[in-house]
Order: sequence, then structure tokens, then C-alpha cells
Amino acid sequence: MSTSNRIDTEIKNKKISVFNYDEFSNMTKAGEGAFGIVYKADWKTGGIPVALKKCSNFSTKELNTLIKVSFHSNINRFLGITKESSNKYVLVLQYANQGNLREYLKQNQNFKSLQWKDKIQMALDITCGLKFLHSRNIIHRDLHAKNILVHNRTLMIADFGLSKQLTAESSSSSTVYGMPAYIDPQCFKRIKYKRNKKSDIYSLGVLLWEITSGYSPFLTIPHCIVVCKIANGFREEPTINTPLKNMSKSREIFFHLINNPMIIQHYEVMIGNFYSKGFGVEKNKNQAFEWYMKASKAHNLYGYYQVGYCYYYGYGVEENNEYAFKFLQSAIDCNIGLHYLAACYKFGYGIEANSSKSFELYKQSAEEGFVPSQYEVATCCRSGTGTKENKTEALKWYKLYQESGGEYNVSSHIKELSKEITLPMKKRKITSTFTARKREETGKKDLN
Repeated sequence: MSTSNRIDTEIKNKKISVFNYDEFSNMTKAGEGAFGIVYKADWKTGGIPVALKKCSNFSTKELNTLIKVSFHSNINRFLGITKESSNKYVLVLQYANQGNLREYLKQNQNFKSLQWKDKIQMALDITCGLKFLHSRNIIHRDLHAKNILVHNRTLMIADFGLSKQLTAESSSSSTVYGMPAYIDPQCFKRIKYKRNKKSDIYSLGVLLWEITSGYSPFLTIPHCIVVCKIANGFREEPTINTPLKNMSKSREIFFHLINNPMIIQHYEVMIGNFYSKGFGVEKNKNQAFEWYMKASKAHNLYGYYQVGYCYYYGYGVEENNEYAFKFLQSAIDCNIGLHYLAACYKFGYGIEANSSKSFELYKQSAEEGFVPSQYEVATCCRSGTGTKENKTEALKWYKLYQESGGEYNVSSHIKELSKEITLPMKKRKITSTFTARKREETGKKDLN
């Protein structure tokens, strides 16, 4: 079956609106991309301007994606389809009256008028649209500032030529198309890399940087060099346009999005983070807690963790160890939740203290890469808390903690353990006996 016939079948089965080509007039070129040319046109019947996308390689794939997602307010709306005189199909789409995000930010007056609350809203617009795509198991794969449209200051995701429906059998690996600055670094490192939702979230992080700075990423660097830099971990820095109080926070959230793709599934956590960090809005612990609670009610694991954390420390809510334990237990699949759940067992917060259970959870979290848990495992192995004393294991975990950039300076621990382990057995026993006697004498002095 030809592409044309397949599209005819899709139109019939899905009851897509079909318009006569002569319903559109006053066509002017509005933009051009890798997958087609877009024209602005007046729609006589509808009485509104629309965008006509003439696709160079039209397929049912993009059509199906548009049908599934176009009713969301942060997705460019699909109105129907038409055929031009050459018998080629043309998509009829919502017209964005302020162009794409790149053009919008380039207009100096537009960017100057944006307050931080406006930038946050723009970030949330894209986040909500992407959240919706991912909830339908669709990855966009080509998110960048020219594929984000602005209509009455609301942002919409557009251009689904490269998008893909994720299934257990599907492979999203392919030739790397798009704008290099927005592409997941793994695509440049591994030829057969299977792109996923995290790839879109990397692009979202770059878009957030562009919104906060007003500049295109890597503006003065040739594309071929950009690819090498991104593959080697190079990232844009906050610019002078970013207020000092927001510089580190914009960077922090950029990397937070990249490293924690789960939060996109429920944007409530992201808003909670904005309030918690004071990013673009006034810092407000109570508001942060309320948004985290909304995320937990939507059964978001990261939301469970944040609520548990708030109850644990009394952050934006009255401290409550029982509630902390309850929410952290729900967040057990979240690596960071394991760490604080282990702390509950360690100190007996909300449950009877259990050093063995605490060690088990710390170790599970540490093995999954959570750095603070690595320190706890090392300490337990050294002291024999919740597990058998094992100085070799303790040394291993202290070294790993140090290599991972842990907060505490553990050089002295590593030095001491290295000496203890390398001491001859006999000397080690003498040292151990001497240390025990010294501790005993010190204890007696303290009692006196």
C-alpha cells in the first residue's frame, strides 16, 4: 500500500477533518525545517490564521502522533488535513502569533519584558507539554528553541517529524538529526544508543538555560566543535543576564532535570523545587511542601521522598517522624528514599530502631550510587554496626565515597584503615589490645 493510500485509510478510520485547499488564502512562508516548509494562511471558513505544513516526507507516523496529543494546551494543535493541487498532503495546524521561541527571545524588547516569574511559566509550559507526551509513551527526539512555538506568550511543543512511540520492541536509535547543542550527549558517544525520555529531558535542560539567558547555546562555536564539547561533558554557564541569586540555581535545576528524569512525569515536584530553592519565585517552604504533597498524591516516587524529607526535618510542615517513615517507605524505589528510610531504622524514627535493617538499606542505596549512603556503609563496616566488622570493606567504601565527591573529608579514615590493614597480624593484635586498654583507662577516668 502506498503512503498516500495509507494516509487515506487513516483519514477514514480516524475521522480526521479534511479541508478543501481553496479554503486557504494569502499564504506567506513562515518557516522551514528539515521535514518541511510552513506557511501562514488565512482560513476562510474558520475565520482565523492557520499554519500549513507542507511535508517533504509525509508519513502516517507524524499524523498519528498529532492525533494523540494535539488537544493539550502546550502542544501545537492539529486542526486537520488538506491536499494541494499537486495532490500532496498538507497539515493544517494552529498558527502561533509570536513565532518560535528562538525568534521570540532574539527580539530584545521581548526578553527585557520577561520577569523571572514569566521565565518560570515558560519553563513550566514546555515541561507540561513534555510531561503529556511522555505520559503517552512518546519521545520527541528533536526538542529545541525552533520547535517551541509562542502564542499569546504561551509555549507549545511542535514538529513531530522525529518523534517516536516507545514500545518494548521499538528502537529509537538512528542517525543523529537536529541541533547538536540540544542533543543527548550519549547520542554522540554511542552509535547504537537507544534514545529515551531522558534524551528529551536533556533538551529541556538546555531550553531552560536559553530561557534564563536569552541566548542560543554555544552561539559562537561551530557545530562540529559543539558535538565534541558536548560528548566530553562541556555545558553552558549562566550568563550575565541571569541574576546572581539565580545563577547557581538555574544550573542546579538544569543538571537536576538531566539526572532525575522521573520528575518530568509529575511537574508538581518541579514547582516544589522552585519554591524550595527560591528559583524565579520567592523562597517559600510551605508552598514547596504543598506542591510535593500534590506530587505524592499523584503517586510520584520523588514526591513521596520530598514529603518524607519535609516531615523528617520539619521543612514547611511540623516535624513528624511517623509520617516521615510512612512517606519514605513509599519512596523506597527512589534511591534517595532508601537513604532516609535507613536513617529512620538507625535512629528509631517512626519505627523501632534496627541497625541490621538500617545497614541493609544503606548498602542497597550505596550500591545504586547514592553518595551519602556510601559514607554510612563505610562507617558501619568499620564499627561493626548492623553488620560484621570489616575494615577492608570499610576502606573500599570510604575510597568510593571520596572518589564520588562526598561532602565529608575522609582522608584520615582512609589513612588509618590502610595502616591497620597492612600491619602484620601480630602487630595488629598488639595495637588492638593497646587501643582497647587505653579506651578502658579513659573510660575509668571519665567515670571518676
